[in-house]
Formats: sequence, C-alpha cells, structure tokens
Amino acid sequence: DLKIRWQMNSRQSVHQVASKPDFPQPVFAFNHGKTPLYLATEIQIFEINHPWVITPGARLAYSHWILHNVID
Repeated sequence: DLKIRWQMNSRQSVHQVASKPDFPQPVFAFNHGKTPLYLATEIQIFEINHPWVITPGARLAYSHWILHNVID
C-alpha cells in the first residue's frame, strides 16, 4: 500500500502522487478498480526520480523549496 510505504498521512496525499502523469500505471485492479496493484520495480524507479515524495521530511523540505524558489 502506497500510504504505508511513503508514510502518507491522507488518502488525498496518496491520490496526488498516484495521479501524476509519470506515475506508473497499475498492472491490475481489484475491487472494481478501487484497489490498484503496481509493480514494485516501477514504484522504485518513480521513487528514484521523485525522492521528495518518500518521507514526510523530504516532502516538507520540497514544499519549502517550492515556496522559496518558485512562488516567491
């Protein structure tokens, strides 16, 4: 489960990451499409390319970077 792997604190956080255009597509979905199954290697590649989504501290640091370097 992505919520556990990335220590996300809400379904919305998980949905935001999983809805990125370059996020891997599920290889299968259970429960009428509500429970996607992903290949672990594809998730690992995504993590390498997006290290700021892995831990809460990394997400916070990235949000501060966005605030100071993009928004300001």
